[in-house]
Amino acid sequence: MAPLQNAVVVLVPWVVFLPPALTLAWRFLRGQGEERDGVLFVLVWAAVVFALVAVAREQRLRYYLPLVAPASLLVGWWWSGAIVRQRRTGPVPWRLYAAGGLALLAATAAVVAFRVRWLRDARLALPASVTEALLLAAGLVLFLGALAYSARRPERRRAFVAAWAGAAVLLAGGYHWKLPRRNSVYDYPRVTTGPVLAQAPAVVTLGLHELPLSFYLGRPVALVQTEDDLRQALARTAGAVAVVPDAALARLQRENDLVVVARTRLAFRPVSVVTRPAASGGGGGR
Repeated sequence: MAPLQNAVVVLVPWVVFLPPALTLAWRFLRGQGEERDGVLFVLVWAAVVFALVAVAREQRLRYYLPLVAPASLLVGWWWSGAIVRQRRTGPVPWRLYAAGGLALLAATAAVVAFRVRWLRDARLALPASVTEALLLAAGLVLFLGALAYSARRPERRRAFVAAWAGAAVLLAGGYHWKLPRRNSVYDYPRVTTGPVLAQAPAVVTLGLHELPLSFYLGRPVALVQTEDDLRQALARTAGAVAVVPDAALARLQRENDLVVVARTRLAFRPVSVVTRPAASGGGGGR
C-alpha cells in the first residue's frame, strides 16, 4: 500500500491526468512509429523506477521523486495532443474517476475506523499557519488558473509552465512544512535534545526509524536488525546508547547486560534508552 500511496502523492496534482494519459498511451502501443516508441520508452522508464523503489525496505515519499520525470513527459504528451493539437483522445473517463473516488473514500473511511492513527496523521497534513495556507492556496490557484488559460489559448504554451510552477509550490511547500510538523508531533526534537542522547558518543536504534533521530542529533544513528547486533554495537564504543521500544526491552534485559538510563515516549509509544554498564560494575539505571 505504501508504494502506491507515495507514488500517487508525489505526482499530485498531475496524477488526475494520468488515467486519460495512460489510456491514450495504451492505444498508441498497439500501433507503430516514432511516437509509439517514445511512449513505450516513457512507460518502461516509469515502471522500472516504480518497481525498484517499491521493493525497498525503507519507504519515503522523496524516494519516488524520480517518477516525476517520466510522468511529466507522459502528461505533457497527452496534454499537447488533447489540448494543443486538438487530437481526438476519446471521452474523458468521468465514470472511472467517480468510481475511483468513491472507492478511495470508502477505503479511507474503513481504514480510519480501524486505525485511528491514520486520522491523526491526516491532521498533520493540514496547514498549521495562515502563511502556509495562503502559499498553498496561491499554488493551487496558479495551477488551476494556468491550466484553464492554457486550455482556452493553446498557443500560449507558457501558461502550461506556470501550471507546473503552481504544482511545484503545492508539492514542495506541503512536504516542507509537513515533515518538521510530523517529527515534532512524534517527539523527535524533544527526545534528541535530552542530555543522554546528545552527549552519548554513539547512538543505535532497534525497531525505530533512525533517520529522524539522526537528523535532529546532527550525526549518524545506526540501525540494527537483531538484539545481538545491538549488543555488539554498544560493545564497540564505551558509553554508547541504544533507543529501543519497551516491547523489546524485556527480551534485551534477560541477560542482565544492559541498563536503562532513560525512559520516554517516541512516535506515540514508550521507549527506553539503554547502555552497557561500566566495566567497574558501577553503572546503573532504573
